[in-house]
Amino acid sequence: MDRVYNGEFQTGVTPWRIMEEGGAYSPSLRKTDNSHWADYVLRELATEYNIGSIVFKLLQY
Repeated sequence: MDRVYNGEFQTGVTPWRIMEEGGAYSPSLRKTDNSHWADYVLRELATEYNIGSIVFKLLQY
C-alpha cells in the first residue's frame, strides 16, 4: 500500500480514490477504493482463492 500511497502505480492505473485524514502521510486509517487496479501484489491478494473462501465461510450465518 505504501507504493500506492506514494503514487507508484505498477499497472499505470490509479485507484479510484484515496481518502486520508491528517495530511499526505498520517498513521491514521486510510480508505482506498480499488487499490488492486494500481498494484499487482494487491490484485493477487484481493483475488486469492483461499482468502475468498475463508471470507465466504465467515459471512455465512
